Amino acid sequence: MAENIALELEASLDISVVEKLHESLNEITQNGDVINLDAGNVERLDTAVFQLLYSYQQSMNKKHASVFFVNPSEAFIDNATLLGMHEALNIKH
Repeated sequence: MAENIALELEASLDISVVEKLHESLNEITQNGDVINLDAGNVERLDTAVFQLLYSYQQSMNKKHASVFFVNPSEAFIDNATLLGMHEALNIKH
């Protein structure tokens, strides 16, 4: 049975935390799950993080799991839009 799993993203996400974030995402992941990534506290993030999030989302789609970005902060939305990632990541605002 699919589970709803939540992970709160940190306020500052840059290349220095990509490995740690990758490990956290892998720890919570199961096939068929619904993964809710809470982006409400994100104040700063860079391209490396968006690359990881996109790759993770694509990988989960192949495993029939769904990844959603819930409560995205203005900074998260603005950066995603600036990089052209808002549509690829299906970020709703």
